[in-house]
Amino acid sequence: MASKISQILFGLLGLLALVSVSDAGLLVVYWGQGDNEGSLTETCATRKYDIVNIGFLSTFGNGQRPQINLASHCDPASNGCQRRSTHYEAIARRLSEHGQSSGRKVYLTAAPQCPFPDKYLNGALTTGLFDYIWVQFYNNYCQFSTNPNGFKSSWGQWNNVPAKKIFVGLPASRAAAGSGFVPSQVLISQLLPFVKNSAKYGGVMLWDRNNDIKSGYSSEIKGNV
Repeated sequence: MASKISQILFGLLGLLALVSVSDAGLLVVYWGQGDNEGSLTETCATRKYDIVNIGFLSTFGNGQRPQINLASHCDPASNGCQRRSTHYEAIARRLSEHGQSSGRKVYLTAAPQCPFPDKYLNGALTTGLFDYIWVQFYNNYCQFSTNPNGFKSSWGQWNNVPAKKIFVGLPASRAAAGSGFVPSQVLISQLLPFVKNSAKYGGVMLWDRNNDIKSGYSSEIKGNV
């Protein structure tokens, strides 16, 4: 059982906290899905990011053997992403229980899309067990780049979720998503001053390391997050 739990922790909610968590905004990036993003060790060695999310555990629950999909970094299962899971609430509770029984802090995180409430994760998110929520404010009507008022409304709704910190999820380059990219100067001058008024503001999450290497986006914003 212990080995299975470790796999689940690493894949579904895997993250590396590279610095001590403080009240300052954190810079977070996803790693594991890009062909040219380098190794996990190389990503951590840049010291650009406070947290590195390892994606993804694509199959779990209902008696299934957990399967990790790290794209070209290993040999991922070919059918890992064909079905959406409905077991998020159960696994969140089990991981929380595991952390309490082991005496080690287990960070529970989630990355819902910005329309509220999230169709698949709402049940799990209302448990109050989650530490960080990285809301994807891109590829949707509630993204800041095309709908600032819609973004502000969605941000307010997400801040009512019983989680410790809420993060603004953004593409690390124009090519990283179909829409929703926010130029660094716009982020610094317009978006961040608004979200920093929230007591639950946690920082900025970037999709993903591969695109950040090409754009240098994290270097442009890190000192202002």
